[in-house]
Amino acid sequence: MNHDTLVTAARAGWVARGVLYIILGGLAALAAVGEGGGLHDGQGIVRWIMKLPAGTLLVGLSACGFAGYALYCAALLAFGQENSDGPWASAITRVKGAVGCIVYGSLTLTSVQLLLGHHKQGNTKEVWFVSLLHEPWGRFLIGAVGVSLIGFGVYQCIYAVSAKHREEVRVSAMGQTESVAFLWIGRIGLVARGIVFGVVGYFTLRAAIVAAESGESTTTSGALREIRDVGWFPLVIVALGLAAYGVLQLFYAKYRKVDVA
Repeated sequence: MNHDTLVTAARAGWVARGVLYIILGGLAALAAVGEGGGLHDGQGIVRWIMKLPAGTLLVGLSACGFAGYALYCAALLAFGQENSDGPWASAITRVKGAVGCIVYGSLTLTSVQLLLGHHKQGNTKEVWFVSLLHEPWGRFLIGAVGVSLIGFGVYQCIYAVSAKHREEVRVSAMGQTESVAFLWIGRIGLVARGIVFGVVGYFTLRAAIVAAESGESTTTSGALREIRDVGWFPLVIVALGLAAYGVLQLFYAKYRKVDVA
């Protein structure tokens, strides 16, 4: 694959991710203070965008960005990352690539289906979740996913505190003010995302243990609802953090190194 094409695809993907998280966080913050908004996951945000006056154009552009990011993740899965710090780091990179392919491939598919008028909103995830619970090995698999999500949430928080995100970008290309903003916006955004992953992981693990008959709390929107039940203020903090994560993605679109092996 041509490296320039991959770089363009990745940067388009980071822009699409940035817009997605900014909208997700903004709507959640508005919902927290009773000013409309809503609690959504990625597919819910795409459907929300489709309802805007220029929704068809915006969803089309989003689909291109999601597809670009899925392509970048596929390259990470297939080829790994240059200058990887040992086999464990390489394995983590490939796992992240696989997950990215699934998530953003799914968002691309949802976007295309909406553009073609074929997508119907339903409870497919919950049906799949309950069906899996009833398999002999289903609870074990779902529990393992829950533990993994909690672990990834903790990893995101550690990554933020140690400012590892600075190692992924060309810091020398930033001005001093921009560099400081990138550091703290990244920290806030990564911690907020880590909290959401932790909440999703906790309820996924709990569902596996008690054989819950619903996977409602095992999605981003479900996690935000659980946070809202704690209080409006925690939801505002997490929502603004998710919006900050979206801004971090826009920094990535401009400055991140694309170092696929």
